[in-house]
Amino acid sequence: MINRYFLVAAVLSLTVMTGGLCVGATTKDYSGQNLDRHDFKDGNLNSAKFDGASLKYANFYDATLKGASFRGANLQGADFRTANLEGADFTGAQLKEATFNNARVWSAKLPETEIYLAGAVIPDFSKIADYKAQQTVMGHVELSSGTLSFHYADLHKAIILGNADGVDFRDADLRGADLSKATNLDKARLERVKYDPTTKWNIDPQKVGAILVPLQAKAGDPAASKSPLVGKWLILKGEEGALDNGMLRISADHTFEWDPALSAEKPNVLSGKWSEAGEGVEIKGGELAQTWIAGTVTLQGKSELHLTSGNGVKRVAVPEEAKASDSKSPLVGKWLVLKGEEGALDNGVLRISADHSFEWDPALSAEKSNVLSGKWSEAGEGVEIKGGELGQTWNASAATRQGNAEMHLTSANGTKRVAVPE
Repeated sequence: MINRYFLVAAVLSLTVMTGGLCVGATTKDYSGQNLDRHDFKDGNLNSAKFDGASLKYANFYDATLKGASFRGANLQGADFRTANLEGADFTGAQLKEATFNNARVWSAKLPETEIYLAGAVIPDFSKIADYKAQQTVMGHVELSSGTLSFHYADLHKAIILGNADGVDFRDADLRGADLSKATNLDKARLERVKYDPTTKWNIDPQKVGAILVPLQAKAGDPAASKSPLVGKWLILKGEEGALDNGMLRISADHTFEWDPALSAEKPNVLSGKWSEAGEGVEIKGGELAQTWIAGTVTLQGKSELHLTSGNGVKRVAVPEEAKASDSKSPLVGKWLVLKGEEGALDNGVLRISADHSFEWDPALSAEKSNVLSGKWSEAGEGVEIKGGELGQTWNASAATRQGNAEMHLTSANGTKRVAVPE
């Protein structure tokens, strides 16, 4: 009985010491609270909710905030240096002058926010008369964002300010974003970022490996095409001399995307406009920089798309659609393999496809990607992946931690990995 009362008293004491916040593992919902300048340094705050909270100049230095939600929060001047923000949601948040140096902001949601990289805010020295004071202030201004990474992050319609030198934006969504005021953008990592015609740049995005995607037609748009060719088509390797499988997406807004070589290490997605031509379509600037005429034919009861270029080259495509043999496993999808979990030395990405194939990049930070691929099979409620990381066979199963879905992987020699949905 004494021990029980002592425990209750200790919990009450901890609550008072933390200003009424229950920082333990049981309660992590700080939504709507005033937490200006609160110190969360080194905190374990995975999946915590800060929606609508006031967190001006709060300290999240080196905190773990995977899956945390800051929707609509005021984070002006907040310190997220070296924090782990994988999968965090900043939708509608105020991020003016917040610092993210050396943070891991993988797969986070930051749409329509202002991102202040290092050097975005420089003090007005005209208001600091003393020279020594100027030097002291300047000594505390960080001009580099270090290892800051927005890999796979949602940054559509975001405004990027400051020094982008070395910042990792690989595979991020930059549609409609404004990067025109960022400095050293040519020194950032921008491979495979998605952008559209509304994205603002101060460099040539094609030269840094960015991928242009067309603007999507809105539902009910009277300009949207009703052509039966609208959709996603798989161009068949070996048909009419095609050297590789390709992908052609014909969108209702009269734009297209064409990847002529799906097996290539570096994608070369072509995009442009198409127009209706009789019962078919005319695609300008497709494969081989040619204009192509496309029309549908039916063979053995199945639709095909036949394409002919201006110089007579031909291609054959079939609709990309789900097959009866496709797996319904809940593990089908794209997973982020977490660095630091079970000894993993780097973040990785594992894509488990419904057609029983997989792609596994075990080291996303590597300069040269080493994507492994092969086949997987169902094994009970999980899957067996052959030829994954370390050349091993891995067994993967679904798991739940703190209400969040995870995938746990174990190799034949006992090595383990933990992944979360991307």
